[in-house]
Amino acid sequence: MNHDDLRLGACGLDCRSCYQYLLPTDAAVQEKLLPWYREMGWLGEDEGLEAALSKRMYCQGCGHREVWWSADCRMALCCKWEKGYHNCSQCRQFICEKYAGHIEKDERYREGVEYLKHLIRGK
Repeated sequence: MNHDDLRLGACGLDCRSCYQYLLPTDAAVQEKLLPWYREMGWLGEDEGLEAALSKRMYCQGCGHREVWWSADCRMALCCKWEKGYHNCSQCRQFICEKYAGHIEKDERYREGVEYLKHLIRGK
């Protein structure tokens, strides 16, 4: 496995900075994320990390279909599961309509697409 596989979701997001990815091992993230899960109604008031982990409310990256934060992520489904790529930069259709909509909504995806473009230029 190369460095990019460790860093990237299909979309170029840095998994190592994602709260859902860090939840099992980072106490500071747990202090922030678990109350939000309770607020959203996904955890009961008396439930904590053990319940979140047993309910698979964390992520091991979009290449891990068993514990994956967003099982309906169109980018991950297309890239990882339909086409078998490591990330969207490997696709001839990059930047496709699945990705383009996210760029407008979220700074993280704009950063992700810039990183993926960097990978393309580096080839």
